[in-house]
Amino acid sequence: MTETNTVKTGWNLDNSYATLPEMFYSKVLHTPVASPSLVIVNHALSAALGLNIEALQSGLMLEMFCGNRLPDF
Repeated sequence: MTETNTVKTGWNLDNSYATLPEMFYSKVLHTPVASPSLVIVNHALSAALGLNIEALQSGLMLEMFCGNRLPDF
């Protein structure tokens, strides 16, 4: 199980794009989201993928999904 900023999500976050030569991507600053909220979660898909549904619905993960917080790589 993968730990992402101390939340055990159950997925393997592989940032393989960052290992490509710089000609394949460009780094940009994100625009913070003022008041993010979770709209819907696909519980059946999460279970089928073996993901931790409670972790996915946490405030920390909400901050990552909207881009306000970056995961540890």
